Amino acid sequence: MKEFKDYKNVLSALGDETRQAIIVYIMINCDGKGFRIGELSDKVSASRTAISHHLKVLKENNVVDIRKEGTKNYYYINKESSSLKTLIRFFKDLEEYIK
Repeated sequence: MKEFKDYKNVLSALGDETRQAIIVYIMINCDGKGFRIGELSDKVSASRTAISHHLKVLKENNVVDIRKEGTKNYYYINKESSSLKTLIRFFKDLEEYIK
């Protein structure tokens, strides 16, 4: 049960449809540079304010990270995320269990 509590926050962060759309869009289209809020707003069909909120939740849960370039912020999936790696381990364990 303790391990599942470790997954709770990242599962909640990924449970929202808008956040899922953001993650999928970044995964499919990111060339490593990342995306600005305005770009994501156009592609995910949500306001800049909504995108900003969702990115904050994803950042707090170590799913995305920010690269700053002057006054511009670029968001990308944090490939070194301990949260995502823990979640992947959880699903691998679950896969072994259901075999």
